[in-house]
Amino acid sequence: MDMIALPVFSSGAMENYGLITYRDYRLLYREGIDPPSQQQSVALVISHELVHMWFGNLVTLAWWDDTWLNEGFARFYEYVAIDYFNIDWSTYEEFYQDRVTFGAFTADNGYDTHPTHRTVGWYNEIRQQFGKQSYERGSMMIMMMISFLGQDVFDAGIDDYLNSKKYGNAKKDELFHYLTKADVSVGAHNVKEIMDPWLIQPGYPVVTVTRENNQVTAHQERFLIDPNDQPLLPGQYPQGLWSIPLTCLHSDEPYTPNPALHWLTAETGTFDLIGANADDWFLVNVNQVGYYRVNYDDENWDKLINQLVSNHLPISTQNRAGLVDDVFSLAQSHRILANRSLQLMEYMDKEMDFGPWKAAENGLQYMDTMLLRSAIYGDFRRYVRQQISPVYSHYGWNLTVGDHVEYFARTTAIRVACYYGDRNCRTKAQAVFAEVLQDPATDSMSIDVRQTVFCNGIAYGDEEDWNSLHAMLETTKDERLIEDIKSGLSCSTRLWILQSFMERYLHTKEATSVISYVSNATAVGFLLAWDFAVQHFDTLLENDANAAYDLMWHFTNTMNTEADRDKYDDFGRKYNNMPNDNALGFYRGLRKLDTNIEWMDKNYQNMEDFLILTV
Repeated sequence: MDMIALPVFSSGAMENYGLITYRDYRLLYREGIDPPSQQQSVALVISHELVHMWFGNLVTLAWWDDTWLNEGFARFYEYVAIDYFNIDWSTYEEFYQDRVTFGAFTADNGYDTHPTHRTVGWYNEIRQQFGKQSYERGSMMIMMMISFLGQDVFDAGIDDYLNSKKYGNAKKDELFHYLTKADVSVGAHNVKEIMDPWLIQPGYPVVTVTRENNQVTAHQERFLIDPNDQPLLPGQYPQGLWSIPLTCLHSDEPYTPNPALHWLTAETGTFDLIGANADDWFLVNVNQVGYYRVNYDDENWDKLINQLVSNHLPISTQNRAGLVDDVFSLAQSHRILANRSLQLMEYMDKEMDFGPWKAAENGLQYMDTMLLRSAIYGDFRRYVRQQISPVYSHYGWNLTVGDHVEYFARTTAIRVACYYGDRNCRTKAQAVFAEVLQDPATDSMSIDVRQTVFCNGIAYGDEEDWNSLHAMLETTKDERLIEDIKSGLSCSTRLWILQSFMERYLHTKEATSVISYVSNATAVGFLLAWDFAVQHFDTLLENDANAAYDLMWHFTNTMNTEADRDKYDDFGRKYNNMPNDNALGFYRGLRKLDTNIEWMDKNYQNMEDFLILTV
């Protein structure tokens, strides 16, 4: 198989028979220079394209409504293949959850999503099929089918499917036929009946479980990260119940390789906890292989948290990452109080694995944004710093020691520790930044901490440091480096520098990008960027009208006070003649702002009380 790296290529890679083409950085890895993340990325992309020799080339989808038959399988098996050839990387156990599961959940948690399988015809509809709904969500469909069919049945069905359809086209129902056929004498599942709702409906469920004695009641409904979200076109896609494979274990059997499986096919159902004592915790969606979130009653949340705090190891790494991911998402969606997330984090000063901390890094973003301009933000930062500092101290900054998995745990600890103000981490970041300024051409700094280094170097540096980094921006053509430099430059605490930064790019196509970076970097930057955008909005409109309006709606991700709402309303009244598509964006932003205000009203006092007791 021939492969070629191209410096200019619109796609990341393309699985042509005989000659696979790649964007250069997707194929090339320089041993001893590039970090393990680049090595892993290259390996996964190559693996993905090779999987397409079977799923895409040998058997090709009949039409683009089933794009997931190509891309979902390629996404899933790229991890399986790398795990086979590099077992010490723990690619499937440590990274699938972060890259695929969390990615699918995030892309699919609102009404702006679409089903994995849907009728498409127009070019723009077909292009939209090449997104996370086909790649990550499609991959999750495969993982979930394996979870209830079993690996042997699934493999037999796939072999039959590939052999029967080779050099031809396939539809999802044909795949389901061969999987059902393979399962006839084993589980006798009707795969089409189970899987169709998952594929033709958008979104995914949250399952709320409550326990009375040893009977568990499970209730399903669609999960929405914004509880006030509304569909743009009601009835555009079908919406009903899912057939949900509920896998379950409890503290008397935390390591079972074959957890109990119960089906939830109605809105509400029950199942029994076999062999559990009254004091045992239980856990649903073992290793998060099912495409659903889980919420527990307060008693079971308390039991799970107590187990984590006393000894987290009886709960597997994937289960711990799933609990962290779920608890932050449930808090953001107003289903539980946000201080429940902080309670669960109490054990994390002893958590040395990548998966749970990566889930926490993701989950903390919304909470951090909401508290950024509040009186308790300092206490919140101290609390997170208390939890991450022991982890950072354990790993340190030496990125050349340890194995593949340790590298990702170390870089995650560096990012979180520096962001939340660990003094040692900040000092080291500033030292690395000084080295970079002395030799900008060096490749010694890992891309995985580059943004952290730039941000800390600029935040605690002087105007000369800012100018030196900006000079690098003017000379590089590396797109990823450009984005990291812009982000770093926006971390300045000097208002005149940020003002000058935005003014410098005001009459360019990069204006909205620069203003957005400034607004995201600091609380002061947010206020400055809003005032600047409002003051110069007519100029931004002339540059790119859609980008200008989208920038203004972007501010509502941070806005969460009545004063913010008044400012946003004033802007809407001033530009009340905006085009219809932009007006829809305005009202979506308004809804987001109101949801943020509700979140603060619901959670602020409880979080303040928690932080007073723990910091």
